[in-house]
Amino acid sequence: MQIGKNWTKALKTAKEFKLQPLNILEGKIPLDLNGSLCRNGPGRLERGGEIYGHWFDGDGAVLGVHFRNGKAEGTYQYAKSKEFLEEEKAGKPIYLAIGKKSKRGLLNDLMNPASKNPNNTSVLLVKNKLLALCEGGWPFAMDPKTLDSIGPDNLGQLVAREMYSAHPKVDPDTGEIFNHGQIPYPSALCVYKSNKDGKIVKKNQIKIRGMTIIHDCVLAGKYLVVFNPPTKINFWKMVLGIEAYNDCIQYDPQLGTEVYIFDRNDLSLVTKFTTEPFYSFHFVNGYEEKDGNIYVEFAKFENFTDIWAYVREFPLGNQGVCAKTAMKPRLTSMRIDPKQGKMIEMKNVGDEHLAEFPTVADSLVGKNWRYSLYATSPPQKKNLEVGETFQTIGRLDRKNDKPQKFYCGPHCYINEPLLVSSKEDPEEGYILNLIFDSQKEASELWIHNTKSFEGEPICKIGLPEIIPFGFHGRYYSA
Repeated sequence: MQIGKNWTKALKTAKEFKLQPLNILEGKIPLDLNGSLCRNGPGRLERGGEIYGHWFDGDGAVLGVHFRNGKAEGTYQYAKSKEFLEEEKAGKPIYLAIGKKSKRGLLNDLMNPASKNPNNTSVLLVKNKLLALCEGGWPFAMDPKTLDSIGPDNLGQLVAREMYSAHPKVDPDTGEIFNHGQIPYPSALCVYKSNKDGKIVKKNQIKIRGMTIIHDCVLAGKYLVVFNPPTKINFWKMVLGIEAYNDCIQYDPQLGTEVYIFDRNDLSLVTKFTTEPFYSFHFVNGYEEKDGNIYVEFAKFENFTDIWAYVREFPLGNQGVCAKTAMKPRLTSMRIDPKQGKMIEMKNVGDEHLAEFPTVADSLVGKNWRYSLYATSPPQKKNLEVGETFQTIGRLDRKNDKPQKFYCGPHCYINEPLLVSSKEDPEEGYILNLIFDSQKEASELWIHNTKSFEGEPICKIGLPEIIPFGFHGRYYSA
């Protein structure tokens, strides 16, 4: 591992810690902050001295921080799946992964093709279970308070080979949960609708042009929208261990990006069309306009190859290899006519040159909204400097396209920012962000008040161990 930039100090294999009180370093925890923050991400990127070949391969570990009456307690635990435990016992990676070929032997893979779901991307709380999510398989259930592992969960209806993505959308009015997933072979896109307890009550499956990388979906009024980028994967080379997943992916701009529109009620396919090629990991949000058209926003990459190189190099500490070209996702909007089955327009949102890990208020998912939160570059800089990762929280006011920014400082690196809505206004309240301070070599949780967002945090909470950079989380009110 090449340790050059400060942020790479957080790439150490994380140590678990049991539920315990957390120290307040500065300020006070607001008394009206009562609930739980849960965040997921790769807790370890190596085993037995062998570094994983891709950031997305890291073993999933969940951080839980529970707030009550001005105090906080927290725990950090790995999702201990059967495959995780087998590799722990072996002391080395043995399963097929994005950056590694299978080491179980060709005959074993021919008889029983298998990969390890790292359970490392996001979380979802349903009926006394916290689900660790990753599109590599089924959800993995954990105890919502202690984060003790329970096991894979098929949500009542998932069957073999059906995958469940890491980006479910929860309707704020009904509690219904919408998500997508894939079947690798024969290639199919699945869409799911669950009740508020997480049980799947309806699903649909349509054929797609081949195994691909579809990471997110978006709820937009009465529609569910999915982008299928122009990526394709040689499935058989991957499962037979001829090449790693990472080497089986091709980006073919001539295919264009497919847009699928589903009816949220019965999950039927309303329409699909193909537009110009681009890649997007994450949607911001979406809604149905008064004229019946669909409006969605997302973080758009012009080129998949660069961003894929970026995330591949992350566990090696080589982020500077492609930072100039890779990390330039632009907030972008698309307006869609679902009746005609076509895109009306696609354009940049505001003047923000870089925005990733976007989030909105939970109560406005699928509805028109005003403020978008995201990770971005420092003020006065259009993009990340070579070799750096995110150090600034952005908050875009969509009424006037003006961004607010809080720069955490030269030694501090951020994760995805999350809003805890106030009772008075769903888009005001507290912003929670997990910070790695490379000078202290420590992880902290910072709390901002949206009313004074560009000022200093109102509270900083210390964590007993370093929490490596993760992906997504959720806050659940008590």
